[in-house]
Amino acid sequence: MEENWESIVYFYLARGECAKKNRFSTLKFTEWKETLGEEWIKFYRVPEYYRGKNKWDPEKLSKLLGEKLSASEAEGFYVQPALCRLLGLEERLPPLFLLQKVLEQNGCWENLIYVGCGDGTESRMEEEGQEALLFSLLGPYLPRVNHFMIISGRPRLYEGFMDDIYQEYGIPAVCTKRLTECAAGKRTVILDSRYGYRPDRGALPELASYIDLWSEEEKRSYIECGRKDVNYLGTVKFLDTLVKNRYNTIVNRT
Repeated sequence: MEENWESIVYFYLARGECAKKNRFSTLKFTEWKETLGEEWIKFYRVPEYYRGKNKWDPEKLSKLLGEKLSASEAEGFYVQPALCRLLGLEERLPPLFLLQKVLEQNGCWENLIYVGCGDGTESRMEEEGQEALLFSLLGPYLPRVNHFMIISGRPRLYEGFMDDIYQEYGIPAVCTKRLTECAAGKRTVILDSRYGYRPDRGALPELASYIDLWSEEEKRSYIECGRKDVNYLGTVKFLDTLVKNRYNTIVNRT
C-alpha cells in the first residue's frame, strides 16, 4: 500500500450506462475533481457497457483507463471493487489517505476492536505490514481509546503493537480468535482489515461503528441488512457520498 499519495484517480462503475450511443459516436466518460484538504481525487465515471448492452473488452477498457490515468497527472489510483470484477482485476486496499478520511467520519473511539489476519492468508495483506498500518491509521485516535481487542489467529503479529500502546498510552489489549458478544454499545469501533471476513452479526455491539478497510460490497450488504443499528463505514461508501453530493448539486443548478 502506497502511503505518500496525495492525488489519485478513482474509477467507478456507472451501472446500466453505455459509453457510446451508436457506432459513430465518441466514447463518453464523465470526469470531475474533488479537493480534500491537501489531497485531491479525480473521479472517472465508467459506463457498464461499451455500446447498447455490449460488454467491454476488459483488455481494451484497461488500456483506456490507463491512458486516462496517465493524462491525469495523479500519483496513484483506486478502482471501485465492482469495476475490478468487470476488468478481471484483484481488489486492492484503498490508498492510505482515503482510509484516513473514512476514519475521520467516526466520532467515538472508546472501545476498539481490530479484525486482523486469520489463520490463513485471506487478509490479502503482508504480515509485516500489519503494525505499520495500525500506527498509520490509529495514531490520532489512540489517546482516546480505553480498551483494545484484536481478532486474529496469529497473535504474534501484534505483540509489538500491543506492548507499544500499553507503554505509551496505558491501553490494555487482548488478542482472541473470534469476536464474541459484548455490551460496549455505541462507543465501540470495529476496524476490519481482513478480506472476506464475515463477522457474527449477533456478536456485534449495539450501535457500533463498523469500518471496513476493503469496502466489500457483500460485507456491506450483510451488515446493513442484518444489523440496521450498526453504522457501516468504508471507502466506497464515503466516495459514493461525494458522487451523490455532486450529482445533487448539478441537479439543483439546472
